[in-house]
Amino acid sequence: MAFQVLDFLRQKSLIQADFEYDVSYLNDGFWNDNYHVSGGDIDWVVKYYRQGQLTSLFPILPDQESLALTCLKGAGIAPEPVAYFPGEHAVLIYEYWPGEHWRDEVEPVAHILRRLHRHPVSKPEGFRSLSTDPEDLLAQGDDLLSHSEQDTLARALTELRPSPVRVPEISTRSLLHTDVGAGNIIEGPKGIRLIDWQCPGMGDPVQDIWAFQSISFQMLFDRQPLSVEQKDLFIKAYGDSDVDRRLKTLSRYFSYRMAAYCCKRSWDLRSDDPDLSRHYKGAANAEKVQLERELRG
Repeated sequence: MAFQVLDFLRQKSLIQADFEYDVSYLNDGFWNDNYHVSGGDIDWVVKYYRQGQLTSLFPILPDQESLALTCLKGAGIAPEPVAYFPGEHAVLIYEYWPGEHWRDEVEPVAHILRRLHRHPVSKPEGFRSLSTDPEDLLAQGDDLLSHSEQDTLARALTELRPSPVRVPEISTRSLLHTDVGAGNIIEGPKGIRLIDWQCPGMGDPVQDIWAFQSISFQMLFDRQPLSVEQKDLFIKAYGDSDVDRRLKTLSRYFSYRMAAYCCKRSWDLRSDDPDLSRHYKGAANAEKVQLERELRG
């Protein structure tokens, strides 16, 4: 049965019973449905989680998405939270942010990520802990590839597995979005916001920066890969030389893991959604080429 968004909001006494509101369907995600509800002084996104999903590299974590929006309230980084109703089919409500998905200006993204990574978090234990240790990144990639080991690309990636190096732990962990693709960045008349916080965590800012700059993330959101000039401009705008150094060291391990993830998604979708499967396959191949470049130095 389809989620009846206005009935739900009236049941929770969040909207007037006799007022006529406009409802539009924003997207049909794999794990949730998003509705834009407007009218009177209401201008909200209502996110209905059809089901949770814990095992992916990008898990669906409604409680942590709500916590992230609450943590960032008033910071000008994420949409403003309105209400949250946990449960098997959780519902999150937040203020609608008008605008379009990000296109090509990298400096505003660098600035908002810098502010995010500096933002104080009063309850870090409420978020999952994310490792950027090369051994851990490789192990995650290995596990992802093991589910599509009959695929020729998966076997090719296994042969490219980089050797781990020791990387010192960071002294302070930051709140991370982890899924910083063009579709999750909204640019509008009132500025820029990061949306879809369904898999946040505490970890190294390098993870968010690598994600935004990576060829696979850009391709999966139907964007052209960032140029060398754009990447350099982004790093300059972000303004942290230590993060830049760690990015250079860890990039190959993120590439291996993300290529493995795209390979698994392609393998899993090959029957149910061949077009999307090919999309993931293209991203996996592109990330494989990037990994080969990294390994050649």
